[in-house]
Amino acid sequence: MFFILCFYFLCVSSFQHSRLVLLPGYGCCKKDYRDFIKNGEKLGVSVDVVPIERWEWLKTTRAMFGLNYWKYQCEPYEMFDWYLQKSKKTLFDSVAKNNGKPIILCGHSAGGWLARTLMNDGTIYDSTNKTNTCISSLITLGTPNKVSLYKENTRGCLRYVNTRFPDCFLQNQGIQYVSVGSSVKMIHMKETVTLKDHMIKQSYQSILGHTSENIVSGDGIIPLSHSFLEDSIQITLPDVYHFQYKSKKCYWDEKVMKIWLENLMKLPPSSVGNNI
Repeated sequence: MFFILCFYFLCVSSFQHSRLVLLPGYGCCKKDYRDFIKNGEKLGVSVDVVPIERWEWLKTTRAMFGLNYWKYQCEPYEMFDWYLQKSKKTLFDSVAKNNGKPIILCGHSAGGWLARTLMNDGTIYDSTNKTNTCISSLITLGTPNKVSLYKENTRGCLRYVNTRFPDCFLQNQGIQYVSVGSSVKMIHMKETVTLKDHMIKQSYQSILGHTSENIVSGDGIIPLSHSFLEDSIQITLPDVYHFQYKSKKCYWDEKVMKIWLENLMKLPPSSVGNNI
């Protein structure tokens, strides 16, 4: 028991005084991540969630009045400028709370590729601030980092990000990348029986497009194969679901958070947003 307690406190102490900014997933709002904040505190990580309201996602429909929307050629600012401006403010406020030192950036679901948009080309989106002076590392949780369809749900925004800022685009500037996915839901693509499995299949297909694979695994929303960034630390979780629901594990359960934080802490100390 003594050694178990020592190991626990050693792990927790390695996270102490870290600061993290979380970008919510599509359709989500700040209150959906209350347990993320609580579990972060237990592990010694201060979490600042971008204060998105659920109704604000309706703002993405403004892009419908532009031709790019219908041509699937939207750039992120056309649909998500409102989200990115809020994220930028939260980021700058969090860095200030961290004594001016870089923080850990984390994105759940669509928040992961929107985080890459915020990181931009080496200067923070719509600013002159250098990205690596604000952000030490990026963690994506259940993010569709890849998409195989041309006519995909982001109307071209994700394709734009993957073309302009592919994979670990700013790794050569000292920013570390961790991408996390799950294999909890395995679906037979040609033999779905239940309505629930059919819905999961539709979600996977919205990212994969036509696939010759008979069986596809993922977190129930995002297929595992499209969750990872090339050259990042890639973590596959066997029992984690995309969203928090009843007793099912999600990406920010305390034990799950500990797994991806521990992997991040294995990286060089200079890459971790720590204000010690």
